Amino acid sequence: MRYDIREHPQAPPVDELREFTLVPVSREEIETRLADGEELSG
Repeated sequence: MRYDIREHPQAPPVDELREFTLVPVSREEIETRLADGEELSG
């Protein structure tokens, strides 16, 4: 189910959300980094 996080009841004010930038990473990039010994962080 898709949910717009800006409308979630526990979401911070929109002005605070602007501080975050999400950059998509392809599956191939993730697999390459893991093969090179990097660890996923979250």
